[in-house]
Amino acid sequence: DGVVAEPAATIAVAAPTQAPAASMEPKVNRVIITNPAPNVEGNNTQRDLNPPAGVQLKPMYESLIGYDPVTGDLTPQLAKSWSIEPDGFSIRFQLQEGVRFHGDNGEFTSKDVVLAHDQHVRPDSTHSHRGVYAAATMDVVSDYEIVFQMAAPNAEILRLISELNMSSMDISSAVDFAKIGEPSLITRAPAGTGVYQYVSRKQGENVLFERVPYKHWRLEADFPELEFRWISEASTRLAGLLTGETHITQLPEDQMAEAANAGMVTAQ
Repeated sequence: DGVVAEPAATIAVAAPTQAPAASMEPKVNRVIITNPAPNVEGNNTQRDLNPPAGVQLKPMYESLIGYDPVTGDLTPQLAKSWSIEPDGFSIRFQLQEGVRFHGDNGEFTSKDVVLAHDQHVRPDSTHSHRGVYAAATMDVVSDYEIVFQMAAPNAEILRLISELNMSSMDISSAVDFAKIGEPSLITRAPAGTGVYQYVSRKQGENVLFERVPYKHWRLEADFPELEFRWISEASTRLAGLLTGETHITQLPEDQMAEAANAGMVTAQ
């Protein structure tokens, strides 16, 4: 289970901890990833969080379309298949059945896709893809079939919908959304279907997730807990890595040598 990140000027540095096999106990209970603070924080992924800031909630959400970070291929995720309509640019999605939302929030259906679209196109939405989704309407055929009626061709729409774009069309529970009301930084984030579920957030400090307490429909998380911790200073992130307080971080190139000399595994 990994997070797909957009190219950045920094380099990811990971402590040399091998991911455990399914039959092994993890070496740590909580994996801590330190990053500079995102340019915006929020608990409404479709309305408030642009890529790449959407990474802050990505572990708890899935997308209609997945993304293979090795091949670059688009893959089925919450949509098990899709096809282009006779007009040449609208898209018909067949949705997965029996996918559970976190907590007591039922199963994923078309109404949750409609919620995501509605949030994207709200007048107060600050999401960078708002204009793209405003050019589409949702035609619900059934609980597990929905058509994106596009007003015009868009060669990038499938990639925009996919998990490659972090917060674009991440699916949250319409049932839980109704319980919470408008999600904000003083509420929790509405339930998703991801392999990790939301625990807590301290604004300006961190977001904490825990592995779902049941067999996930698609993946199994290697670690019981995952934390994103916001640390702006690169030297502080490096110090945390070297002391073992954190496990993965981003570093500027001029600090790579010290991390490499300490035995860290580096990746561009």
